[in-house]
Amino acid sequence: MFDKEKLLYNPDKRLFLGIDKIFHLLKDHYGPDLNSPLGNTSCALIDKTILSDPYENIGVDFTKILSNKIYKKYHDGITTGILLLYALLKNSYCVCHQELSPYQLSIALRKWGRSCYLL
Repeated sequence: MFDKEKLLYNPDKRLFLGIDKIFHLLKDHYGPDLNSPLGNTSCALIDKTILSDPYENIGVDFTKILSNKIYKKYHDGITTGILLLYALLKNSYCVCHQELSPYQLSIALRKWGRSCYLL
């Protein structure tokens, strides 16, 4: 989890804190749950989650949209999708703190990919 005092005036990190809370809510439910009366436990947990901070709620709403799209298409893999989203966002903050824009990063990765392809 992140230091809440540093997050008070940083909306994008507060948004990530909402996703972080969903991650910690779901990480114990990874894997099959055949005995669940709710059907898909992850989907039910995410749909019932409402946080008091509006920025954190945006992060929760983002995970709700992601989980609904995954469920409509595959009927499975919601927890995996949220875990991957969390890992991707958590690791991307390291790049943001180095003041490297995502655009610059994508250009560098493309160049690196082309050079590896030519080898």
